[in-house]
Amino acid sequence: MLIEFATLMPLLMIMTMGIFQTGLILFQQQALHSAAREGAREAAIPENTAADINQAANDALVGTSFGTTPTVVITPSVDPPCLERTGEAVTVQLSATATLDIPFLAGQTVNLSSTATFRCE
Repeated sequence: MLIEFATLMPLLMIMTMGIFQTGLILFQQQALHSAAREGAREAAIPENTAADINQAANDALVGTSFGTTPTVVITPSVDPPCLERTGEAVTVQLSATATLDIPFLAGQTVNLSSTATFRCE
């Protein structure tokens, strides 16, 4: 019985760590989604500039760590994006990478991104 336990224990540990890492990746993806929505919501206000939108998205990501600093892309790329564009769409996309810490897969990265679109007010 001890031999069976010794042979199965590494496999069980790898599976357990994989479950934890999957949960962490899902948490990071959800954080990106929430930050994209916050950025797009901020972008929908005509007076807000790209700096205001980046600040809102980054504030929503406080407490979440990624392998790289998240990048924010605002479409249209004019600044401010909703000035004199009432009723038109504004899109905010966030992207970042996450690093896996599972044995035998350590150092692998996962690309995460999320997009949110709001109508300009």
